[in-house]
Amino acid sequence: MIEENNLWVRNLLSTEGGSLPRFTHRAPKWYRSGWFSQGNGVEVNASVAYDSKNVLSFGAKYIKLSWNTDENNTSYHRDGNDARRSFYVENAWSADNRTRLILGVRREDVTQDFRDNDAATQKTTSKSNAFDPVLNFTHDITKNDTIRLSAGRSHVFVGSKDAAGNIRSSYPVPKPERNSNYEIGWKHKFGSKAEFDLTHFRTDVRDRIRMITFGRDRVLGNVDKTHIRGLELAYRQTFSPKLFGFANYT
Repeated sequence: MIEENNLWVRNLLSTEGGSLPRFTHRAPKWYRSGWFSQGNGVEVNASVAYDSKNVLSFGAKYIKLSWNTDENNTSYHRDGNDARRSFYVENAWSADNRTRLILGVRREDVTQDFRDNDAATQKTTSKSNAFDPVLNFTHDITKNDTIRLSAGRSHVFVGSKDAAGNIRSSYPVPKPERNSNYEIGWKHKFGSKAEFDLTHFRTDVRDRIRMITFGRDRVLGNVDKTHIRGLELAYRQTFSPKLFGFANYT
């Protein structure tokens, strides 16, 4: 993955309708601000059915992203790296034709390096990790009615480029945002051409990452707790093999 962005702006002299009496190193004819990022990764996944009712799946991933940003007329230069390692394992169990259960767990570690304005400056390193379990259960009560239950956790790490702002301003790097997700739902089929779905969901967020203002400083910080509750209604109608419609309300 390679990403490059350059913003070029042409300054104008006062004789050209601009505001500069002359060009200098700090105000050249052309001003450039650049952002560059590149990364590589590898991922492996596998699954095995070790008996007639169970399928075991597992996988691992490693990805490293490097970035830097600079300008052509100042000493501004910043760079950093995000290295992520994760693995998961889950088991899908089918008790019978009507009941299915999935249990799994995921672990992720991230190491981030930051350096500000000077290639000779020692990099600042930050490390975080997260451990996320997941559960999914579905059961066909009848031929037309299915209930489901899911619960699990997820997380969000702050990116190294955003965290570098905290490092420059001597603020701590935000802790990972950790989400606990719960959902219970019921689906009913009206024959073969229509179905209705009702879902109740709940998300509890610890250490939500957001921009926080301290005097003149705007840096990333953690909000202690955030609670999300809701209901979702969904209806789908099939009119023909080539036409269907759906409506959702949350």
